[in-house]
Amino acid sequence: MFRNLAAAYCLALLIGACSSGASISIPIPKKSGKVVAQVNGQPITADEFRFSLDRRARILGKKVDSLTAEEQQFVLNELIEQELLFQQALQENLVTDEMLRYLRARLTREIIKKHVDDRMEDKNFSDDVVADYYEVNKNNYEIPEQIRARQILYKFSPDASDGEKKQICDKARGLLKTVRAKPSEEVFAENARKFSQDFSAPRSGDLGYFPRNRWTKEFSDVAFAVPVGKISDVFETNRGCHIVMVTDRKPVSYQPLKQVASGIRGHLQLEARQKAEKAYVASIRNHATITTEVGLIKASVAEGNAAGRSSDQKTDETTESAEQE
Repeated sequence: MFRNLAAAYCLALLIGACSSGASISIPIPKKSGKVVAQVNGQPITADEFRFSLDRRARILGKKVDSLTAEEQQFVLNELIEQELLFQQALQENLVTDEMLRYLRARLTREIIKKHVDDRMEDKNFSDDVVADYYEVNKNNYEIPEQIRARQILYKFSPDASDGEKKQICDKARGLLKTVRAKPSEEVFAENARKFSQDFSAPRSGDLGYFPRNRWTKEFSDVAFAVPVGKISDVFETNRGCHIVMVTDRKPVSYQPLKQVASGIRGHLQLEARQKAEKAYVASIRNHATITTEVGLIKASVAEGNAAGRSSDQKTDETTESAEQE
């Protein structure tokens, strides 16, 4: 069915049947190959039947040779009905420019698959190639430095005055003396659970591991400067006054090759496919006769811009009217 449409589309382009906005009458093209059925004299070929059998088998999770007679007949009936409907659509001039534009995109994928994708099946890339790519691009797999910290936060209200903020920070400084008197994680955690106004309070102030860019720069600059096991001074952000204790630190590391090898291989395959696609299209273009009408191109762009401005103006007028109402 799709092959019929594809052939009809190609023929329509060759004879200039595509006129914008009009229905198009397209003759049914001849097919070649062994015939398994005919619909009004139009053959359904063995290749079409095998293609559809394979697709049906994959849908059912089977192999083609395990399809039952009923399942095989279902596939054949589907091809017959598709052909009938296609012929009827042609008779009623229902094939339009819009349908052909859709078919053009489908054909593009088909021809790329035939000449590019099928050749990429053996392009698996060896482990050595993957490892070389990993080493050259290792920074892409960097895991940045992380720390684990607990915090105690005394929050500012949105409309807090400078005097109120000072009082809040003074309260934090008083608590800082308490936690530094017995500088242990247990003591800090207990005070964070009791006094912190942060979302982490129920977890005794534990923020877990985080990289430098997880929180605001003003918070991270202080937190990442604190040695493991030490407690920061009271410092202020727009949220309030903080006290931070760093409990662990993970230096910069890299995702192991084993973990990212599959992704690298997929990336290399995609790059190779894109390169092959460009080369194939370039080879076709080199043998094609292509002409462009610069004047019409500029006129089309101008018309598009004018239509866009008109649409924007109407939108503005509608918005203004709605606001006045």
